[in-house]
Amino acid sequence: MHRNTLTWLIALYRQDGRSRWVKATGRQTRTASNVRSRGKRIVRLLPAWPVDDLTPRVLADLQRRVADESTPLEANAVVSLVRTIIRWGEHPTRELVPPGTTAALQAVTNLKAKRRRVRPVPWTDVLQTMRHMPADIAALVMFCAETGCRPGEARTLRYNSVVEDRGHLVYLPEEHKTEHYGVERRILILPAAEDILERQARSKPGRVFGFSPDPAGLECYSESSVSQAVRRACDAAGVKRWTPNQIRHTRLSEIRREFGLDAARAVGGHTSTSTTEIYAEIDSDKAVEALRLQAGLGDLRKGKRDGRRPSPSRDSESARARSVASSREAARDTERARDVASRWTRDVGQGDHVAW
Repeated sequence: MHRNTLTWLIALYRQDGRSRWVKATGRQTRTASNVRSRGKRIVRLLPAWPVDDLTPRVLADLQRRVADESTPLEANAVVSLVRTIIRWGEHPTRELVPPGTTAALQAVTNLKAKRRRVRPVPWTDVLQTMRHMPADIAALVMFCAETGCRPGEARTLRYNSVVEDRGHLVYLPEEHKTEHYGVERRILILPAAEDILERQARSKPGRVFGFSPDPAGLECYSESSVSQAVRRACDAAGVKRWTPNQIRHTRLSEIRREFGLDAARAVGGHTSTSTTEIYAEIDSDKAVEALRLQAGLGDLRKGKRDGRRPSPSRDSESARARSVASSREAARDTERARDVASRWTRDVGQGDHVAW
């Protein structure tokens, strides 16, 4: 490998990040796999290209070639990776790249691309689909709906990862999306979600995982098995296919609409390392309040609260009182939906699938 080439710089960058792109369990993060796959693409399209000759025109040509063989989104991601590697190499402690290269490459703009947005899924479709799911998959779906957690966090839930804190049960995942940044993920488990875990524990005594395809509960579901089960259930129910992550998106969308962005961020765990310590207590309080007042399958309420929207000054006492009053009013509308959603907990032991 020739020195001072883009291939050489990519290899150094990967070597430097090898110790950072690792989770506590020793598994590599998605960043590591993305750098590896996109790095190979860059090396293939620009073999032995000198770093000193990397100009905006060369980068724009690379972007076009990647877009031709892949997608505009992937082309933009490759350009972003090149800029990141150049910025890393240009750092004063390394001086592997001529000064000013990073600033020059900013002239290359992103291609216009349509990013497929994750859409909320109607709760009526979820309930209809659950009739055709294996019991543990249905329980996992409801747990995601009640907590707003990621499907991957629910799949790998171990009972020994659930602790009591400040009067509430909290699930501390062993692995999560931002653990390699030093962020602690805390998933609040309020009574509805707690009932799900209790029923699961009674169905398979001595189980390790909350949701498991193993009769003894000693193994967790894989991502593909959960997705496949949901797809098959959608087809059997005759509804439009949805993905497990849409459950989380639906839940957080409802919380954001009713309680604001801060509450949705608190429940969903959307935070950065720089603000984790600042908002730790606020997040916990807001997550508890949001999950309590907004418990239930919200899309089955009457419309959207007759078109009413929460007051932007929800931190005031009057706004808080209106939130409580509106949630009590909504509870009457959601009573039927909650009864339907709780049937699986009563009948889950009657067979391999949920009894309705």
